[in-house]
Amino acid sequence: VIGPGEVCTHSYFLIGSFDDKEYADNFDFKNVDISSGKNLSSMFAFIGSEAEEWSFTGLDQLDLRNATSLYSFLHGISDGDYIRDIGTLNIYGTDISSMLFGCSGIKGTINIYNNPSDYGYGRSFEYTATAPGSEIIVNYTADVTNIDNIINTKSSNSNVIKGELINN
Repeated sequence: VIGPGEVCTHSYFLIGSFDDKEYADNFDFKNVDISSGKNLSSMFAFIGSEAEEWSFTGLDQLDLRNATSLYSFLHGISDGDYIRDIGTLNIYGTDISSMLFGCSGIKGTINIYNNPSDYGYGRSFEYTATAPGSEIIVNYTADVTNIDNIINTKSSNSNVIKGELINN
């Protein structure tokens, strides 16, 4: 477990699942340094999904530029009972499969900078932003040639919206 203020220099990280409200309420992402991480698969999967008032303070300040795999990165972080605001995440990885899978109560913006491989985006937005008040806007660069396919991984009742073309 990487706690507040700790720096991890490994290429593979996993914080995993915690539903302890006291710990979750005091967790501040802006004090976690994962800038050297390449494989961030399942790093925050199910984290805080049961903690009622848990916020994502600093999540949008994570440096993800070196992350190549964000497979199941935030998988299941919100079951829809509470809306989690993730702010704006800048995604550079080429494997974003299941990145927000099952995050029914989530809102924020995802900026995708690199084109995921043909196998690297499956289920990215399945069951994402399905709860009332949830919404994910997905902006993208000109390098992302398969943006429509990525957006189409959403469920029929997902509020995942194709955003706008952004600069690198």
